[in-house]
Amino acid sequence: MTAVLKKRALAEYSQTVQVKLLNTFSCIIRYGFILGTLHTTTPEEITLVKKPAPSSGSSVLALLNLLEECKNSSEALKILLQISDSFEIDQTDLSECVKKLSDHFKNESESAVRVKILSLLSDIGHVNNADVITIIDETISLLKNDKSHKVIAQGMNTILKLGKLMPDSATTFHQKLVDVAKLYLKDISHAVKCKCLEIIGVNSPACAGEEVEKLLYLISSYFNNDDARVRSQAFSTMITLHKRNFKINPKIYVDVCEALKDDYEIVRQVVLELIWLLGNTYPENEIVVPGSDHEIRLIDDAFERFAAV
Repeated sequence: MTAVLKKRALAEYSQTVQVKLLNTFSCIIRYGFILGTLHTTTPEEITLVKKPAPSSGSSVLALLNLLEECKNSSEALKILLQISDSFEIDQTDLSECVKKLSDHFKNESESAVRVKILSLLSDIGHVNNADVITIIDETISLLKNDKSHKVIAQGMNTILKLGKLMPDSATTFHQKLVDVAKLYLKDISHAVKCKCLEIIGVNSPACAGEEVEKLLYLISSYFNNDDARVRSQAFSTMITLHKRNFKINPKIYVDVCEALKDDYEIVRQVVLELIWLLGNTYPENEIVVPGSDHEIRLIDDAFERFAAV
């Protein structure tokens, strides 16, 4: 038994242990034998130096290699969740990890697993030196033949998050993301529509004149959508564009005010913010008071509406 314990100790710790004594005299113990003469037997402290564990490389890549051995979607999902819990990835493995996730996505029948893969692609895109453009392009490619609304919504979310990492100067690429969002804006899912509207608000390149009017018309067409979450996001997108210095036509003020009658608070809250922004941006614009020929300043009307809430 003593021999076994000694063997384990020698394997785990360095072969030299220094014992510091009260009288500052020290001795060296090697392999259980004492070298030197001790003046006292009372130790002050014993310091064990543990050998550094050998590096195992990227834990993410190691786990992704296990995907090929999965017998079903449940096992694959467990591995992907494990990757999320301990996300450690070497920069040299980024492209390989993206490839393995993409390959598994194409052969995966379970939508929950595909959703998780797209989420991980977003995480990888946020790693330093990650090729964000390639990951976004790969995400767009993976969505082309997918019919799951949940998967498409997650794909739009991945595009949204990674698109924010691109510099404003990359206008061509931002426009590409807007075009993709407009394509999926026709999806019947409220989650997909909301993410698409958000992408449009964040990525639309600066424009003016007829182009901005078309953009605002597209967004305002969702003010009366059947789903309150879509209506709320449409107004939020207008606010986003306003904060990005897009010139919002004050003519939408009347339609925006009508939304104060919405049954859902999530809509009314956003509408109030948009009314306040329009009132402060175009304070001297005059609007006709409903039911009369009397005109009032936009800022005054906005104040009255706030007071009535």
